[in-house]
Amino acid sequence: APGDSLYDPMYDRGGEVLLDINDDSIDMSIYEAPGLIGFTPSMGGNDGYFFTGHDFDLVIDGFNNEPITYTNILLVFDPDPAECSPLVTIDGNPALYDAGLGWYYVVGDLVVTTPTMDGNNYSDKVTLSIHFDLCTGMRMWAFADENFNMQLDGGSCFSAYSHDATVPVEETTWGGIKALYDN
Repeated sequence: APGDSLYDPMYDRGGEVLLDINDDSIDMSIYEAPGLIGFTPSMGGNDGYFFTGHDFDLVIDGFNNEPITYTNILLVFDPDPAECSPLVTIDGNPALYDAGLGWYYVVGDLVVTTPTMDGNNYSDKVTLSIHFDLCTGMRMWAFADENFNMQLDGGSCFSAYSHDATVPVEETTWGGIKALYDN
């Protein structure tokens, strides 16, 4: 935690840093997001890490101490601004809309059965190609909807945020641009 000699604020999530139990170093396998192309720290607010642009691959990662199946994974999209009506496609398929949940996509089951290198736990992932338009940004999060009620009933999950890097412009004339700088 902050104040500890092993604490590094670059890897802070929730006020704590996860260390390797063997040598008390930061376990880089957990904090891989900063190394992904196009995935950079947020400079404003507490967004964590975010993508820039409209097209990117999103990885939904499953991890457990024993083999497990996470049933009925739903990927949810929260547009920014909230009143925006986005155009979202996932692997070429359109996102669906539910009045209670909002924009979403049914990922299906995530089967986690691949042993990690040390053999003490299991990890698998699903990679989805995402494209969105018509909004400034898009927050994405996923959860296992085991009872098929389309509500997040419990359990924590991480989210990702994508900012539209396009600079908005409007038509003008060269005279109009020069007039902006006329003394």
